[in-house]
Amino acid sequence: MKYISTRNKEKTVSVSEAIIQGLADDGGLYTPQALDQKVDLASTLKMSYLELAQYILSLFLSDFSHEQIQQCVQNAYQNSFENNEVAPLRKYSAGWLMELWHGPTSAFKDVALTLLPHLLTTAYQNQNEHDLISILTATSGDTGKAAINGFADVKKILRLQSSIQKLVYLISKRDKCKHHLVKMLKSSQSKVTSMIANVL
Repeated sequence: MKYISTRNKEKTVSVSEAIIQGLADDGGLYTPQALDQKVDLASTLKMSYLELAQYILSLFLSDFSHEQIQQCVQNAYQNSFENNEVAPLRKYSAGWLMELWHGPTSAFKDVALTLLPHLLTTAYQNQNEHDLISILTATSGDTGKAAINGFADVKKILRLQSSIQKLVYLISKRDKCKHHLVKMLKSSQSKVTSMIANVL
């Protein structure tokens, strides 16, 4: 499967290239060139969260092996969420609620940000890249802590043979970031540089 920019459908990249680049060179978002995957909805109802994640990712990560996808999902979610269901559904009054606060920082963004570092590291391996990985993210809320936690110790978890390192640079607006979040960012023990700045 190839990916294209939302601003230019002529240039295609592999999924590993799209993950590494983040945004396309033209500022567009990467999207699959074609969406023709068939999903067996009946079978997905019986899957655990981890099984469902592996199944869905396998439809879109064409240059990842089955083993790589399985390893990414297991390393991201197994033993890092307080609930093995990751995002359990609960009956509430007349409807249903999905609980998205069982991750390591209790932020709903943990669901994505615990997986992303594993996908990124695997994409680097697939592209035979060995450069330093630098992540720049801006936050005024819980994204920062979830990003720090997601990228912490990924190298150790994956037991990589290469010398890939991860640095996360966090820029926060001082007057927009809650006091307790500033403390969390500054007290992180991971390889993260936090910059609390007055940004116009």
